Order: sequence, then structure tokens, then C-alpha cells
Amino acid sequence: MQQIESWVLHHLRSPLTIYEIAECVGIAFHLSMPTTNICSRFLKAGIFPLERGIFTEEDFMSSAITDREVPGTSKDPTENEDEN
Repeated sequence: MQQIESWVLHHLRSPLTIYEIAECVGIAFHLSMPTTNICSRFLKAGIFPLERGIFTEEDFMSSAITDREVPGTSKDPTENEDEN
């Protein structure tokens, strides 16, 4: 938003087109993604340097609701037989 406001203030008589919006977003993106932020997020997530024990079982509990068998891949061989 700040980049667009700056552009409008410097181009008072020009309409803001999609091309200028893309330029403003590009500038804002690079300002919001400094290398230090990116590196600190990799460190926090345990990706680099690799830290395998950073997440506990509790961190994965919310995904347990979607842990279901794929239909037709049951371990019980009688379950997949055709009933005729």
C-alpha cells in the first residue's frame, strides 16, 4: 500500500494501471523479504541447519483427522473381494 501511495504522489496526473501496480508489488515484495527474514524462518522450522526433533507428535495432531485409508487398499484381503 505504501508503494502505491508513493507512486500516486509522484504521478499526480497519470492513471494507475495494472503495470504500475505490478511494479509497486515487486518493490514491496523485495522490501518485505530480506535475506535475514528468510534465513531465520529456515532456522525456526528446523530446515537449515537440519534439526529432526524440532516438531513433537502434538504438532501433527491437527492432521490426524485426515489420516484415513485410501478406498480399495485395505490390509484385510476379504474386504476387497467382489460380492456376487
